Amino acid sequence: MKYSKLFFTALLSLSVLAVSCTKESQREAEELGDQMEQTAESIGNDFKAEKDQFVEKTEHEMKELNEKISKLDEKIENASDEVKQETEEAMDELKQEREELKAELAELKEASKENWDDVKESFNDKMDDLKDGYNQLLEDIKIG
Repeated sequence: MKYSKLFFTALLSLSVLAVSCTKESQREAEELGDQMEQTAESIGNDFKAEKDQFVEKTEHEMKELNEKISKLDEKIENASDEVKQETEEAMDELKQEREELKAELAELKEASKENWDDVKESFNDKMDDLKDGYNQLLEDIKIG
């Protein structure tokens, strides 16, 4: 009988300990879940801030480039017929690239975190192409 009481007491103690450990583990798991949610929120907020900042900077760059292209187009319109003929095709291409870049900007604004890097890279490539085209046309006019 004495061993039965001792066994029962030990079994009861182990049961209480197991319940305590389970509750502690559950609490720790809940805390870990909360921390993971906060981290995910923070990452999402960081992405949104980065994206918003990039879009704002890009819109400013595009506005400046649009103004430069418009001024160049105006100069060409006031130039000789020879200059107009020589630059017409290049200016049309430049305007087409500008329209494509506007479409890319719309895509950039809608990009998700998953496709952000690809969309951003594509946009940057097209922006570089537009700048290069503008600079080349400007150089061609100066030479001619």
